[in-house]
Amino acid sequence: MIELSFVPTACKGETATMKGELKVLAPPYPKRLQYQAKFAGLAQKESDATESDELKAKRRQEQMLMISELVSESQQYIKSVDLEMIDGSVKAKTVDELFCISEFEGVLIEVAMAMVQGFSGNSQRP
Repeated sequence: MIELSFVPTACKGETATMKGELKVLAPPYPKRLQYQAKFAGLAQKESDATESDELKAKRRQEQMLMISELVSESQQYIKSVDLEMIDGSVKAKTVDELFCISEFEGVLIEVAMAMVQGFSGNSQRP
């Protein structure tokens, strides 16, 4: 597997709320295809107005469970973490810290979704 530097969106631009990067391993192509097939439901269109509230809630619950599983799968591809809030209030220097500090939840989802695409477009080789 190839090691890449991954810079979360929250670390980019004038409105950045964090600074730093993660070192990740790009999953091999066959594994990415398996993830794409398994988690295809995450790309479903939003529910329409004719769906019952019960069906909408069930769809949302299923999507949250898929995101949780995908984020869990992505953990094995994160090799190192160096993230910090711009104001210095919170830091993550380990994978465990990244997974336990709520301020980094958006990063976890971004990493998981990028993993499915092999981290293309948002990472570079060190």
